[in-house]
Amino acid sequence: MFRKVLIPTDLSGASMSPAERIGEIPGVHEVVLFHARSSAAPLPDAGLLRRVPETLQQQGFPVSVVIAEDDGTPVAERILRAAADTGADLIAMGVRDQG
Repeated sequence: MFRKVLIPTDLSGASMSPAERIGEIPGVHEVVLFHARSSAAPLPDAGLLRRVPETLQQQGFPVSVVIAEDDGTPVAERILRAAADTGADLIAMGVRDQG
């Protein structure tokens, strides 16, 4: 069973899919929403960063938000580090450009 799930997001529609469907995974008790900033990117939309956790909380999940500043490491490494640091059992990511 996966008790704690890390959802990496770039705040695009495709990356939000796991947040909308997390309730379909049995045994989930907690969600960590993760956003990796790049040095050139503007700050994430505060409204989106509020709405997504609210959606998860309405599904009954406690949610924490982690925003990782650009430290020069690839985003994949920052995702893996966040999963290890938070004790996540599963990383759930959306996909785009299928086909």
